[in-house]
Amino acid sequence: MGRKRRIYRRRRTGAALVLIFLVALLIYALAAVREANRPESVPPVPAAATPKLDYTGFNAGNIISDETFSNWLSMDEPSIANFIAAAGAECKPGGKIECLKSARFTLEEQGWTQYCRPLEGGKNLSAATVIARVAASCRINPQVLLVTLQKEQGLITATQKNLKRTSYDSAMGFACPDGAKCDPHFKGFTRQVYWAASQFNRYRANPDQYAFQAGRENEVAYSVDKKCGATKVYIENSATAALYNYTPYQPNEQALAHNHSDRCAQAGNANFYAYFKYWFS
Repeated sequence: MGRKRRIYRRRRTGAALVLIFLVALLIYALAAVREANRPESVPPVPAAATPKLDYTGFNAGNIISDETFSNWLSMDEPSIANFIAAAGAECKPGGKIECLKSARFTLEEQGWTQYCRPLEGGKNLSAATVIARVAASCRINPQVLLVTLQKEQGLITATQKNLKRTSYDSAMGFACPDGAKCDPHFKGFTRQVYWAASQFNRYRANPDQYAFQAGRENEVAYSVDKKCGATKVYIENSATAALYNYTPYQPNEQALAHNHSDRCAQAGNANFYAYFKYWFS
C-alpha cells in the first residue's frame, strides 16, 4: 500500500507541475498579445491655438482608410487624456462652461446592439474615459471621435468665449440637420459621442440604405445651398462614404484655398482630413 501511495503522489505532483507550467505559458502568451496591441505613443500636441488647416493631399474619394477608421486600439485612455490635456493646455472656462480637459460627465449604460458592444456606464467620468469606452464599444478609432469633436464644435481647442453650452449639447453634430434644430433626445456630450460612433457603424453596415456608397460614383454637393452645384466623386471606401453620409458636402476650390467668404465653401470633410493629418498622421 505504501508503494502505491507514493506512486500516486508522484503522479499527482507531476500533473500539478504540468498544470502550473501550462498556466504560466498562458499568462505569458496573453502578456505578449497585450504588448503587441499596445497603442503607439502619441506625439506631443502643440498647446497653442487651433491647428493650422493644411488641405494638401486631400482626396475627396478617400478621406480616411477603412483600416485607420476602425483602429480602436490606436490610443488607450491615458493617451487620450494626455492628448486632450495638451491640446487644451491654454484653455480657460467659458463662464460656467468647463474646459474639455476638466469637465465631468455621466455616461449611460448601453446594451449589445448590431453596431456596438455593451457600453459600461458611470458618473463623474472624464472626456477621455467616455471616448475610450465608446471607442472600445463601437470598435471605432478614438482619433476619429476626437477629430469629429474638433470639426463640429472646435471642442478640443475651445477656450473662454468659444466654450458654450452647445459645445457639449451638440458636441459631435449628431442629429443636428442643416436648417433644423438638433434632436433633444441626443443632447449632451456622452450621448453625442456614443450615438455618433454607432451611426458611423450603421452607415458602414447598411450601405444600401444611404445616399453615399463606396465603390461607385456619387453626386456630392458643395453646400446645403443647391445653387452651389455638385460634382461626381468616386468614393473608394466605406469609411469615406460614412463621412459623407454624416456630412454630405465636399469642399470646392474656394474652400480648399481658405476663402470661406464664398457662400459655397463648405469645408467640413476637408477640415476632418486636415485635423486628422495635423494631429495623427
